[in-house]
Amino acid sequence: MISKQPLLFLIIWFICGSVLLNAQSLAEKLDPFELYEVRIQIDVPNWEKRLYAYRASRRLDKIPATVSFNGLVIDSVGVRFEGNSSFNRVRKKDGKKLPFTMKANEFIKGQKFLEGINNLKLSNGFRDPSYLRDVLSFYIAGNFMPAPQCAMAKVYVNDIYYGVYTLTEDIGKDYLKRHFDDHKGVFFKCDPEFTIKPTPGCPRPEHSNLAYLGNDIGCYRPNYELKSDTGWLALIHMTKQLNQTRNLENILDIDQVLFMHAFNNVLVNLDSYLGRLCHNYYLYQPEGRPFVPLIWDLNLSFGGFTYLDETSLDQQS
Repeated sequence: MISKQPLLFLIIWFICGSVLLNAQSLAEKLDPFELYEVRIQIDVPNWEKRLYAYRASRRLDKIPATVSFNGLVIDSVGVRFEGNSSFNRVRKKDGKKLPFTMKANEFIKGQKFLEGINNLKLSNGFRDPSYLRDVLSFYIAGNFMPAPQCAMAKVYVNDIYYGVYTLTEDIGKDYLKRHFDDHKGVFFKCDPEFTIKPTPGCPRPEHSNLAYLGNDIGCYRPNYELKSDTGWLALIHMTKQLNQTRNLENILDIDQVLFMHAFNNVLVNLDSYLGRLCHNYYLYQPEGRPFVPLIWDLNLSFGGFTYLDETSLDQQS
């Protein structure tokens, strides 16, 4: 039987306005109520052109930078550009405020920004003039389900002020280990990649909607990015079981699914599994346990996503 408790708890939380605070120290987590300062010093010649070239060739290479994170100086941090529409549309307008990702242990093993966090995303507030959607949404979600830590930061690059960014923890090995005591399970990013073509003859899915497409891995590659070493057969088995509606609790964490759907509905977060693009989430299967959905990319929550029909496509991220 599917529990009704997750949805009930979420509704009660919103009605009462209660705040469940985590007692961890600042050194162990990002504080959503603090404005951080991030200074990125890049001494690589023509670094912007190099990062543009990496991106154009779809390489994930990073260049070294010295990062001052709220006064903590970290050497040889890997930096590259991040984002899709938030990158392309800002660059088209000759904007300098491009999104970045920073990996503290890219070149020096063991380096971290905070305890358990070595990879941070710097989002430029694209289509969110408040800069609050990500921070508030992840803060709310973190009370009910695994969610990235998130805050805001003033960002400088080579002593030039780029503006306020959203600072978000990456969903990676450290994140999985903290939430599941396990980071070696099956791990997928569920976001369509339109440059990857499916095997001819595959059914056409509605993006990453967990439809069963048959047993050919090539049918799934355009909509799911495998982040672990293996896992395609586990994903196919799960979608097949969903299609047959058998033993769902053995293949999918039902409570977490209900939390995610309730959260997306209450916060009107339609740039998600619920929306037309059916994306912006991860799936993780700890060893010997069901798959768990993990929310991601909440900058268009609170009704910011308006792609509800074909005529509104050009307005979206």
